[in-house]
Amino acid sequence: MKRVPELLAPAGSFESLKAAIKAGADSVYLSGEKFGARRYADNFNHSQLLEAVNYAHLRSTKVYVTVNTLIKESEVADMAEYLLSLYHMGVDAILIQDMGVLKIAREVVPNLDLHASTQMTIHNEDGLNWAKKNGFKRVVLSRELSHNEITLLGDKTNLDLEVFLHGALCYGYSGQCLLSSVIGGRSGNRGICAQPCRKPYQLLKGEKDQYGRLINLERIKLDDEYLLSTRDLSLYTNLKHLVESGIRCLKIEGRMRSPDYVFVVVSIYRKALDQISQGKWKPETEDLEALKLVFNRGFTPGKMFNKSGAQFMGMEKPGHRGLLVGTVLNYSMKKKELQIDLESQIHPGKGDGIYFKPEDNSPIKGMDLNEAPVFKGKKMYLRANFPVKKGSKVYLSRKKDLMDLISNQDTSNFKRSAQTLNFSFHLDENNFPVLKGEVKGEETPGISSQFSGKKAMEKAIKKPLHKNQIKKQLLKTGDKPFVVEIKNMDYSGGLFTPLSELNKLRREVIVDLETKIIESYRPGPEKIKKSRKSLEIFKNSLKNSSKPSFKSSSSRLKGDILPEVKLSAYVDEMDTLKSALESGVKRIYFEAPLLSPPQLVKKCIMKSKRPLNYSRDNMLNMLKEALYLSQSSSVQLVWKWPSITHPGLLKFFKDVLEKTPSELGIMVSHPGTADYIQKKYPDRAIYGSAALNIWNSFSLKKLAPLFSTLTLSGELSKKDLAELCSSLQEDSKDMELVVQGNIESLLSKEGLITVDLLKSLTTKTNLSSAYWALKDKKNHVFPVKIGADCNTVILNSVETCMVDYLPFLIKIGINNFALDARRKSGAYLKNMVTLYQEALSSLSSPDFKHNLKQTKRRIKKISQGGLTSGNFRRGLEK
Repeated sequence: MKRVPELLAPAGSFESLKAAIKAGADSVYLSGEKFGARRYADNFNHSQLLEAVNYAHLRSTKVYVTVNTLIKESEVADMAEYLLSLYHMGVDAILIQDMGVLKIAREVVPNLDLHASTQMTIHNEDGLNWAKKNGFKRVVLSRELSHNEITLLGDKTNLDLEVFLHGALCYGYSGQCLLSSVIGGRSGNRGICAQPCRKPYQLLKGEKDQYGRLINLERIKLDDEYLLSTRDLSLYTNLKHLVESGIRCLKIEGRMRSPDYVFVVVSIYRKALDQISQGKWKPETEDLEALKLVFNRGFTPGKMFNKSGAQFMGMEKPGHRGLLVGTVLNYSMKKKELQIDLESQIHPGKGDGIYFKPEDNSPIKGMDLNEAPVFKGKKMYLRANFPVKKGSKVYLSRKKDLMDLISNQDTSNFKRSAQTLNFSFHLDENNFPVLKGEVKGEETPGISSQFSGKKAMEKAIKKPLHKNQIKKQLLKTGDKPFVVEIKNMDYSGGLFTPLSELNKLRREVIVDLETKIIESYRPGPEKIKKSRKSLEIFKNSLKNSSKPSFKSSSSRLKGDILPEVKLSAYVDEMDTLKSALESGVKRIYFEAPLLSPPQLVKKCIMKSKRPLNYSRDNMLNMLKEALYLSQSSSVQLVWKWPSITHPGLLKFFKDVLEKTPSELGIMVSHPGTADYIQKKYPDRAIYGSAALNIWNSFSLKKLAPLFSTLTLSGELSKKDLAELCSSLQEDSKDMELVVQGNIESLLSKEGLITVDLLKSLTTKTNLSSAYWALKDKKNHVFPVKIGADCNTVILNSVETCMVDYLPFLIKIGINNFALDARRKSGAYLKNMVTLYQEALSSLSSPDFKHNLKQTKRRIKKISQGGLTSGNFRRGLEK
């Protein structure tokens, strides 16, 4: 029998958990009331969570708890206590994103298994090596990896690899999307994404002015408006490929879905995996239709099987599509009856909901079926009080009872989750009944319990108990999660005892076994004692940590502080880099372009079939020139790598890195890459980008050994930053904050600007010199860039500007400030650096507040879309 991957199901509520287990899930993932990435699911309080864990473990089902949000400094102590409570409950693993949570977990509960959440954006070999080094047992890979990439990665690691199997997709890389955060303060990194990707947008094309701002924008007429809305992932027809690739776990998305949804989807995949293990599976049309009916936005096998464009996106609408069941042949005005040619195996019934989609895109009409349709062969007849155009497609959008879609589910999957309980019955020397129970399960081998009855069996006067009567009583387990087998019955007959005594004996054994099974998942007394001591030490360290007593703002802004302040700039073109050198910045982060604009158009927009490989020599020459110019100006140059480096691109960068001088610093966005560079090039200065999502001092401390300077998250509020900095030692690692620019808000592997989308453009359009943007319903304009490897980068519609908060930032200990001039001109950068230098110079003046206001007005005049302090001032939604 072929081994198949673990089937992992969502449990957003207790009813969904029961549905998942009943349907045959091997494991479930769920969240407590805090720190989970689905804050709007029902989730579980402490007592519910304990009950859920026990319920699942009694049914041989593993429980993984999501602790995969980023945490603030003020939440560190609560997180440590929460992790301890999960450890004591016996959860099988936790999923985490935050580097600080990793550090806390290793200090407080080192024996608790860790899974790297997909929000960690692990997508290459370096990421896997880092995860293994840091004690992770499993990695949930980024959904953007191809099947070939996953297979190759699996060959290079012994970590468990988990991938998503079915459900909603994000347009952006998980853990790297700030779009919801910058628009309305609802951060996906806190589990409250507002799903801006499901909103309508217009595509705009324009030019740039002298500062790099978008001007002369014109709307591109498109057929659809939900330009960032993806289809739903479904790998049902690809299951055999997944089983053969060595993936350890297949994950169904859907903690916001109903228990019925969970039951249907898990049942279908359970059946398929079981049949694959027996070597007899073929995809079934009816099962695929059932998956569509419970919910779909159109299905796609996703990036795993290299789908893009219309095969990946669902731009027509962001909601449920339903199941196509047929086409309207005729409408009888006299009978008020529709004749429909059926195309599906699942048919509508009384109480179901359907809708009609005309061929000419005229308005969609829908109805509930108050009467049962009439079926004649491949034709369906139903009453409708309104006419429907011939040729209209008929969709079944809602089934009255989804459970009708699954047959014979109870018996087979109950046996899967139930544990085998072997009973042995005998009488002792005094004729007291003795019952021994042994449980044999994969997770709980060798657990046994034995009890003796309180009354001896007596010689029967009239009706002695027969063996079969005793067996019958012992088999009565009710809703207990056991399949009972009578292993041994040592009873000669001729005796009697009340059946209630046998029932009591059976219950005592079962209750004791349940207790022992639950306890088998939990740490023993010594481990619990040790973990409590670890928590106590940890909490004391928080109280005793050195907290610098920062001087007042005015005294911190004297001359002894200003020389420490450094301005740096992000650039992505050689011309802008030269302007940066003239401007007086101390450090430049150079995101060197992989392709020229005409090459980008050919490779990424026109989708040229001829391979266009990146040139190592061109990149190397560009970097050497940039380094020579920088050293001539006594400016530190840092080569910034893209936030996402799939295996092929990562190899290219490593090949180039090998030939670059050691004076060239490197900025990366993942600790795995930093770890690789540090080991191979120990003399290199490595810088951490904002994509590392540093929200707390423990993240900073965890990453500090790998980096020279770390960029703090731009999602943090004024209060959050102050608390983070106050928890650090005076000599802590250099911290930097991006204080100016349209920040990268979303990064997607899906290329938005493609020839297929732009089919309405005239051939005269010069795509090489075109600039792109998206406009939402509130008329906010978000610049769009084609990034490395043809991915899509969406910038915030307004520029972050922190110039008026410089005194506060310096006061709390941040002395490195970055200006992001990527996609901007040299004139923009020169002006912006001058304005920030003036602002810093004026901080010791009595009129510095007035001067900062004046400076901010001048900054606004050259900014893209206006200015915002964003989450720094308003804070994120809780």
